[in-house]
Amino acid sequence: APDAELVVGKVLDDDGFGQESWILAGMEWAAENASVVNMSLGANATDGTDPMSEAVNRLTEETGTLFVVSAGNNGSSEESVGSPGAADAALTVGAVTKDDELADFSSRGPRLGDGAVKPDVTAPGVDIVSAKAAGTEMGAPVGDHYVTASGTSMATPHVAGAAALLAQQHEDWDADELKAALMASARPHDALSVYEQGAGRIDVPGALEQSVLASPASVSLGMVGWPYSDEPVREKVTYTNTSDEPVTLELSGELSGPNGAAPEGMITVEPSQLTVPAGGTAEATVSVDVTIAGSHGAYGGLVLASAGDTTVRTPVGIELEEESYTFQVEALDFDGKAAQEAYVHMARLDGEVSLAEIFTDGTLSLRAPKGEYFMQVVVYEDMTAFGRTADFYEPRVVVDGDSSVTLDARKAQPVSVSLDDLPDAEMGELEVSAIVGTVGGPGVVTGSVDPETMLIAPSQTSHEDFDFTVRTRHARPDGNGGYVGSPYTVHVSNTTEGAVPEDLTYEVSVAELAKVTSVHSDAGAGDVGRRELVTAELPFTLTEYYTPGVEWDTRLELGKTEDFDYVGGLYHSEVFERAGDNGVRTWNTPVFGPAFSPNSVARSENYLWFHPSLHSDPGRGSTGDVWVTGYTELYRDGELLEKFDVAGGGKFNLPSESSEYRLVTEADASELMSVSRLVKAEWTFRSEYADGTVDVPLLAVRFEPDLGEDSVVKAGEKLRIPVRVQRNGDAKEPTLAALQVEASFDGGESWKVVKHKTSRGDRYVTVTAPKGAKDVSLRAVAKDTEGNEVKQTIIGAYLVK
Repeated sequence: APDAELVVGKVLDDDGFGQESWILAGMEWAAENASVVNMSLGANATDGTDPMSEAVNRLTEETGTLFVVSAGNNGSSEESVGSPGAADAALTVGAVTKDDELADFSSRGPRLGDGAVKPDVTAPGVDIVSAKAAGTEMGAPVGDHYVTASGTSMATPHVAGAAALLAQQHEDWDADELKAALMASARPHDALSVYEQGAGRIDVPGALEQSVLASPASVSLGMVGWPYSDEPVREKVTYTNTSDEPVTLELSGELSGPNGAAPEGMITVEPSQLTVPAGGTAEATVSVDVTIAGSHGAYGGLVLASAGDTTVRTPVGIELEEESYTFQVEALDFDGKAAQEAYVHMARLDGEVSLAEIFTDGTLSLRAPKGEYFMQVVVYEDMTAFGRTADFYEPRVVVDGDSSVTLDARKAQPVSVSLDDLPDAEMGELEVSAIVGTVGGPGVVTGSVDPETMLIAPSQTSHEDFDFTVRTRHARPDGNGGYVGSPYTVHVSNTTEGAVPEDLTYEVSVAELAKVTSVHSDAGAGDVGRRELVTAELPFTLTEYYTPGVEWDTRLELGKTEDFDYVGGLYHSEVFERAGDNGVRTWNTPVFGPAFSPNSVARSENYLWFHPSLHSDPGRGSTGDVWVTGYTELYRDGELLEKFDVAGGGKFNLPSESSEYRLVTEADASELMSVSRLVKAEWTFRSEYADGTVDVPLLAVRFEPDLGEDSVVKAGEKLRIPVRVQRNGDAKEPTLAALQVEASFDGGESWKVVKHKTSRGDRYVTVTAPKGAKDVSLRAVAKDTEGNEVKQTIIGAYLVK
């Protein structure tokens, strides 16, 4: 209608990949044209000072428009409310079920950095049915024109709609009043804290009837530094009475902390009774005595103001710093001057605290809780030009008072490795691991870096459980800055316990290393292969040497000849237990099929992520993928839950209760490969809420034939194919209740059962391709004794000549 007034605008990004400048432009336009703006998007958690959050604050002040913003879907951790929901002015929305239980995915507070109350309210956001945009596949279909989906983005429109009703009822109200009415009238869940639900779930009838408003709508008293002052922390709350009659409010406060209800007297509201005149205002003071808190951490609660049927609920939040001290890091650059680009990371050894900051003037003061820390500092010569870095690793920094440390980049030195039998070898990659305690303890692993630019300083401290490991890769240079055509690679690992040594020079005898002959076939994807440093046209053979007794993760990247256009990769993990010849390892050979790497299919709380390998080669411990087209579907109790137009990829939000699921994926690699060109898999399993991260018990049938150098079998020739069943997350083969293998010689048009046999504990099938067959397809059904099942099809598993 030409004379209609725009009440609600909506700003959203393109599946989370929108440019910030476009979002800001959309916010500007919407604020100028709407009374209420719905923002169904979110970035990383912030303290509310990021550009988008500041834009929300500015636009709210300039226009009076209310921004209703999704809290985010990172509810597995506290301090997870994202930008721009972290903005002070935003009405930030969490998600609840239709029974008012907090959705597991709903991001929660307190706000990062200052302990402010966020989110502000909640609304239904689980299994919400809404209109389906043409050409999209989001959510589970409900008929032809609707889908059901879950997320705080599904909760926010409920609140924006409620705010629109208020804006129509009160045309003179601005953002502050709309926000105050919605929060004051919200219905809290008794079992949830204000950092989980804010004021509670919105109540539209209650908001429309709300005649008393509080300003601020929530009282965030911030972070109180240690040691605590004897003076209580105070904040005034102004009550506005929009009715025609005076209102006398009974005022009280309640507060809970990390250990339950706060001590009596910690929160007080004065006066305890307050009369607000008709159309007028009156003030009360909220006071929190932190000296009687009993423990540090976040405290949250409500100030309740009630008069008959009128109730105003105002969330209150305050965070008490634990015993902490100022720890100052001074960094000198390679010229002995104050470093202009440096980074510090500190992780407490008990795993409770982690701090990270970038500093630009040579000095950084950190507020660090009392304890022992692992510390990493990197001083950059030129961060933008990828120049030299000086890396410092301190295994044990004790913070028990105000203290400082000075680090000098001029003390850092390069790593040097000499190989006695390969004088033409050059170090091409360097990886550093500095870990305190077992795997997963505090520390850092750098990944592969240029050994010429990374310099390392000896540590000033030590720790008995600290391991400092230097891993290097070497090959013969090609004279053009690379290692094209090198006949060998060398992988060396050296570990020092306790501290970073002063001398980083290592002498290695090749005779003490494990030797492996790696044969790289051209049967799979790509024309060119790259094994770490070495690039060569497929097929090629490489002699490799490894430090024995440690685990090595190696990779073969596959590409097309022009500019090495990447099309896929194969990955392998292995420990070579002895020095000397360890035989032959083949890469990129059929049969390619599903496999699992650690945590590739796992559930954490109510999230399930699915990223298996669908085109792994047959080697033990191998995984791999190539560029494919396809889809992934998840069914719960027979009904489609969600579909992704991606093969072997998806993240699903599931209900808590135990349910039967069917997970289906299809990967079409026919544009890249003549073998294993189509892989289909269908898994059936049960799953329920997981406390922590749990591997989902999917099965994969692995076919491991020895097809020779050309990866082809002759027609009429019997081929013995070892068959192995892998269970995700388990190094041992599962106990099977059933296994059936079928073969097809006409591209999957017809199938024939091939019996599997067992020899010395190993399963195998024997397949004979008839004359005229171009390839052999394989199909299998496997079921373990726990009821987990896989139906797996590989079209064109290997070629026949």
